[in-house]
Amino acid sequence: MENRLNQIDGDDDSRVTTRPYLGSRQADDARYYPQRKTLFSELGGRLKIYDELLKSSAEIYRLENAPEHHRQYVANLLWNDGSLDVRDREYIQHKDDLVYFQGDTEDSWVHLFVSKILNCFGPAVEKIFRTEVQERELLGNTLSIELFEKRRFDAFVNFLFTLAVVASVMGPVMLLYFLRNRNGYIQNTTAMGCTAAFALLCATATNAKRHEVIAVTAA
Repeated sequence: MENRLNQIDGDDDSRVTTRPYLGSRQADDARYYPQRKTLFSELGGRLKIYDELLKSSAEIYRLENAPEHHRQYVANLLWNDGSLDVRDREYIQHKDDLVYFQGDTEDSWVHLFVSKILNCFGPAVEKIFRTEVQERELLGNTLSIELFEKRRFDAFVNFLFTLAVVASVMGPVMLLYFLRNRNGYIQNTTAMGCTAAFALLCATATNAKRHEVIAVTAA
């Protein structure tokens, strides 16, 4: 477009009759065939398209990265299931080609640990955490794909996590009571270790921010 504009300017500058159009935008727009006006309109349309692309890219980059085990489940489905054509699979070559839409959910090693435990109990227990639609989707499936209904699975994880928090809070109290007649250094070391373990649990098993972990640990 810059070359086209330079060509238009050169053509107008080469003739005495058209040279005044270089210094007057209104006069140039009023011409029978306003080339600059047409060019600027085309440029505005392209800039609008570019602006929309930038907005879409910004929204995509604001999405959180998918957990690695979720990516692995999708990779198993795409490359090992056989339901997707080979030519279509070629469009997905990098991790960034997969978008994580459920970025607001809690997801940590606790969720992965619980899913592995449910997998050990077999289909009878896993069926409790799935809908009928999910059961039909997994019928005859031979891949390592964990599919659970989010509301049921999260409720179970929250229940187990609550038990873990209660145990991590009351366990040290009972342990310190058991050590009440021991050396003070042993008691202090035990209290410090239990506090560090509780803070580590909050930091790794939840999406708590740094100041929230500090506040819970201090309390």
